[in-house]
Amino acid sequence: INYVDDLRKKIISKSNWKQNDNYNFNIYVSPEQFELLQKIPKDSIALGEIADFTLGITPYDKYKGHSQELIKSRGFHSAVG
Repeated sequence: INYVDDLRKKIISKSNWKQNDNYNFNIYVSPEQFELLQKIPKDSIALGEIADFTLGITPYDKYKGHSQELIKSRGFHSAVG
């Protein structure tokens, strides 16, 4: 490295490294943002623990036996609208 841009230089505390299980850090996060990001998982519940996921209805499915012609023509769609 021949040149270091002081405007882009970041100082990251060793304690920030130690707080992460993988010993990695984000060079785009300020110390204030880092502190906030550390609080989020502690006071959060994973969405999967309180909600179910569903894709909803799939009107056209070649694996269910619908032909390419039916899928292209959108045969189950209303002509009104």
